[in-house]
Amino acid sequence: MGRSKHFNIRICVSFPQGYIEFLKGMIEAGEPEGISQAVRKCISIARKHINGGRA
Repeated sequence: MGRSKHFNIRICVSFPQGYIEFLKGMIEAGEPEGISQAVRKCISIARKHINGGRA
């Protein structure tokens, strides 16, 4: 069985201020689903950024 490889990658993506406030509100509400949704949205945006606009 092969060994798993893990990579730590840091990506910086600029968001409009209004969007940052929206995500921050979801996280500060402290509801697990809101935090999960905010994280998924950030990952989706980062993936689009990496792939040149494609998800």
